[in-house]
Amino acid sequence: MWDASKCDFCGECLVKCRYVDFDKERAAAEIKLLAEGKDAEILHRCITCMACSSYCPTGADPANLIFKMQERLGASPIVAVGKEMLETLAKGLVGQGEPRQVIPGDPDRPLLSLDSFRFDEFSEGTFESRLFRGMTVVRGAEFMSLCGCVHMGGESFVEKYGQAVLDRLAGFGKDVVY
Repeated sequence: MWDASKCDFCGECLVKCRYVDFDKERAAAEIKLLAEGKDAEILHRCITCMACSSYCPTGADPANLIFKMQERLGASPIVAVGKEMLETLAKGLVGQGEPRQVIPGDPDRPLLSLDSFRFDEFSEGTFESRLFRGMTVVRGAEFMSLCGCVHMGGESFVEKYGQAVLDRLAGFGKDVVY
């Protein structure tokens, strides 16, 4: 999560970005605009790779700020396309999608979540392999990984639904393989 108290506006996060060619002064100005809630060029050029958060020497998490601002301003081309998709995903997360499917496994083996992928999307015998044998396997829209949603303007979507997905998986009382 973006932590404004950690940001010293050094611009290092965007200077190292491989998708823009900002010098230190320009990079610092871009981050200041975002922190003030204003539009900035980076919002329109960011491909949401999140590298800027890795580059940030203070741990302020500038990627999170960029994602929030892209969503708020609709500043990225993928945000417009993503909104409709997020509305469809939301239906599944509140139980209006396909019903969940569970293949019970050994009590001492972990849970494998297939997200919303169907069983028939995996090669025959996959779940009988040594790697997965005996695992409880779940699938369904209510177990959907939301990590990709931030890349399409869904930062608030993840905040709204993410904990419920984690709670559902935790309800099985097992370690989860995702």
